[in-house]
Amino acid sequence: MLRQQTDPSFLDSHSTVQIVLILGAVAIGAIVIATLAFKVRTRWLLAATLVAGVVQLFGPFGFTSGALLLTCTLLPVAFWRTRAIRGAAFVWGILLGALAIWQAVAVLWSEKLGSAGYAVIFSLALLTVFLLALDVVRHDPAGAPVAVAVGSPAVIVSGLLVVLFRLFPRLEGSYLLSPVAHLFSEPDVILVSQSEIDIALDPIRSLGIFASVASPSGSTGYLQGLFITDDLTNFQNVLDPSKAGGVFLNGNTASLFFGVASCVAVWAVVASLRVALPAQTGFGRGELRASVTVSGSGSLAGAERVRDTGSGRVDTDPVRVSAVRGSAIARAGAFSPRARHLLLAAHGAMAIVSVAALVATGSKTALVLLVGLPIVALYIGWTARRPLAGAIVGVVAVLVAAAGVTAVLIKRPDLLESSTLNDRVGLWRMVAASFPERWFTGFGFGNWRFHIVEEWPFYFPGVATQVWPPHNIFLQAWTDAGIMSLVLVVAVMLMPLGAAIRRIGEARRGPESVPARRGSANHSSAPKWSPLFGSEAIARAAIFVALAWILLHGMADTTNYAGDNHTLPFAALLTALALTRTRRSASKGLA
Repeated sequence: MLRQQTDPSFLDSHSTVQIVLILGAVAIGAIVIATLAFKVRTRWLLAATLVAGVVQLFGPFGFTSGALLLTCTLLPVAFWRTRAIRGAAFVWGILLGALAIWQAVAVLWSEKLGSAGYAVIFSLALLTVFLLALDVVRHDPAGAPVAVAVGSPAVIVSGLLVVLFRLFPRLEGSYLLSPVAHLFSEPDVILVSQSEIDIALDPIRSLGIFASVASPSGSTGYLQGLFITDDLTNFQNVLDPSKAGGVFLNGNTASLFFGVASCVAVWAVVASLRVALPAQTGFGRGELRASVTVSGSGSLAGAERVRDTGSGRVDTDPVRVSAVRGSAIARAGAFSPRARHLLLAAHGAMAIVSVAALVATGSKTALVLLVGLPIVALYIGWTARRPLAGAIVGVVAVLVAAAGVTAVLIKRPDLLESSTLNDRVGLWRMVAASFPERWFTGFGFGNWRFHIVEEWPFYFPGVATQVWPPHNIFLQAWTDAGIMSLVLVVAVMLMPLGAAIRRIGEARRGPESVPARRGSANHSSAPKWSPLFGSEAIARAAIFVALAWILLHGMADTTNYAGDNHTLPFAALLTALALTRTRRSASKGLA
C-alpha cells in the first residue's frame, strides 16, 4: 500500500532551536542581499529571478522555496526604482498588494499558518519581479532580452530533462527517489516510493495504475483495486510512462511552464531583433528623451539637440549632448552584431527546447492550447483592422465549433464520462455546495483538506479518499481566503490579459500615421497598418498567448494566478510588458 499523503510543515518538523537558527540565518541573508541589490543594475536582478524561478531550491519551508525568498528580498530595491509608476501598472500593483494583505488577514481563520505564509510570499515575489521587469522594460529596453538570455540555459536544461525522462521513464523514477530531487522538485517528492514506480512501470500493464483494468472507470477508479478505500493516497502523474515532468511532479504543470517559457522566448527573439545597434541608437534614463517601444526598440529623434539636465532646464549644447548620447548607449547595452547573434541563439534554443519539452510532457491540453491560442491571437490581430468582418467570422466560428462538439458528443456520449473531467466536476460541486455557508471567508488556508475528507464519500463513493485541491484558480482563491481573494485574483488575472489584447491592436495600427488624402478638408491622420505577421504584432501575440495560457490552464488544474513557483517570474515579466504602453498609445495618453 502506498504511503499516506501528508503536508510537510516547517514548524512541526523542527525544534524551537532549529527554527530560531534557520529564521535568523534567513533574516541576515535577506538583509545582506537587499542591501547589495541597490548596487546592481536592474536587468541583472531580473535575470537572477528568472534563473531562480527555474532552479527553485526547495528546503525546510516546503513550497516556500529559496527562489521565492530570494526574490522577496529584492522588493525594497524594486519598489524604490519604480516608485514613480503611474497608470495601469500602478493599479495592478495596488491590486496585487491588496491581495497579499488580504491573504495575511486570512490567517485569522486558517488552519495552516505555513500555507497562508506561502500565499503571501508568493504574491510579494510576483509583485517584486513585476516591478523589476517594469523598470527594465521602461528604462532599459535592451535589458529584458538580455535577462531572458541569462535564464535560458536553466530552461533548456529543464526541458531536456523532460524529453530524456519521457524516453527513459525508469530514469525519471531514479531521479525522483534521489536526494537531488528534494532540492529541485516540490516537497511532495518525498512521498514517492519505489512501489509506486514499480506499479506505474509494470511492463505487462496488467497491474499498472494507468491500465484500464479497475472498476468503476476513471482515474480514481484505478486506485480502488490497489488501495484500501478509507486511506489517503498520493500518486504523481509523472510516473505514468506516457507522461514526463523533469523536475516537476505533474506533467500538466510542466507543460504550462514550458508553454509560457516558449512564448517568452518568442517575444525575446523579436525584442533582440528590434533593439538597434550602437551606431543607430542609444538609451539613457533621465538623460535622453528617447522614444522607446516595449519590444525593445528606441529612437533618438531630437536627442542630439536636447538633454534633460534633471533640474527642469534643457541643455542644447551639441558637444555635451553628444557626450551624454555616448554614455547612454554604453549604459543601455545596445547590441553589437555579435551580441545580437548570441542572444538570438539563446532565445531560439529556449523556444525550440520548450516546445519539445511541452510535447514530451504528454499533456493533451497543452497541445490544444499550443495550436489554438496562436490562432486566437491571429484572429485578434486581423479583427483590429476589420472589426465587422472579424465579428462575423467569430460568430460563425463559435457556431461551427458548437455544432461540431454537439455532433461528436451525439456520436460518442462516453466522452462526457472522462475520468479526469468527472473528478473535477465532483470537486467543483463540493466547493459550490459550501459557498452559501462560507461565502465571505471561504475555508481558510489548510481547512479545505479537512472538509474534503469529510465530504469525499458522498461525492466519490467507494473510492479511496484523495486530498485534492479544487482544480480551479478562482475556486482555489475562494477556498483559501474568501470572496475578497476571489475578486482580487479575477482582477489580477484579467487586467493584463485585457491589456495584452489591446496591445495586439496597437501593434497592428503601428506607431506612425499617414496623412489624410491630399486636398481633403479633413486634416486628421489615418493609422498606418503594420503587417499581420509583423515583428511587433508577433511579440504582442506571444504575450497574449502566454497570459491566456496561464488562465485557461488554471481553469481545471492546481496552478494559481501566476502558474506556479517556476512560472512566476516569467508571468511577472509578461504582465509588465502587457501593461506597458506602446509608443503610439503613450502619445495618446492611453494606459
